[in-house]
Amino acid sequence: MSVRGSVKRRFSWNDYRDWDDGQRWELIGGEAFCMSPAPSVRHQAVVGALFGQLLQHFQGKSCRPFVAPVDVKLSAEDVVQPDIMVICDRSKILDSHIEGAPDLVVEVLSPSSDRHDRVRKLRLYASHGVQEYWLVQPYPAVIEVLQLVGTNYRIAGAYTDAETLHSPTLSGLEVDLSTVFTLPVPVEKQIDEVRESAPPYDAGYLPDGSPAQTSTRAPDPNGDRPAVIGHALDDFIGDWTDAEAEEFLGEVAVFEQIDESLWQ
Repeated sequence: MSVRGSVKRRFSWNDYRDWDDGQRWELIGGEAFCMSPAPSVRHQAVVGALFGQLLQHFQGKSCRPFVAPVDVKLSAEDVVQPDIMVICDRSKILDSHIEGAPDLVVEVLSPSSDRHDRVRKLRLYASHGVQEYWLVQPYPAVIEVLQLVGTNYRIAGAYTDAETLHSPTLSGLEVDLSTVFTLPVPVEKQIDEVRESAPPYDAGYLPDGSPAQTSTRAPDPNGDRPAVIGHALDDFIGDWTDAEAEEFLGEVAVFEQIDESLWQ
């Protein structure tokens, strides 16, 4: 989606209803924003998966979910089309549009609409009393759950594709995110994310976290060689003579003593 400002004159709900150019528009504070072209396939896949779970959860309940494009009239100069919303007050559901603030709004972010959703619409939803707002990043998969406290949003939770989202305002609503972000990402577009790994300097453990094995070499007949030496050190001095090994280990011991004294 591209979001671009129109001319500076202020528009109203009546103006909006007369536009028939086939484009998707939103009004915020009387300013018009064109939401065309259509969103990406990944965007729509995430919208569809989230809406499917919401539809199933609210089956037979008083609240009802809707998916775009549905007009939401927040005021005469504020008209939006959220990707997904949940309405619990059935009197707000009219034939032509939703009249008033939804209880939950979900916006799936696109590069061109990121700031629009995070700034303009966040402020708009807060000012009109939308109690819960989800900001969904399709890749890397993250959902930020915001809850209205007074007149401002506070972060109630953040979830990835391996977790279950819990709504802070809609009792019992849980969303299994492992079934939401399932569209494969092309190799050339994959991101090398920060991940847990074993530091290279931890010689006592293998990359999988298990303790490193130690040498079982038999002791030197003269008693000058240690019976147990770590793999790395054992391989390092394995081809040395006993005298060379003894001299090296003696130097190591001296440095260890110096190091300990510096920390005392």
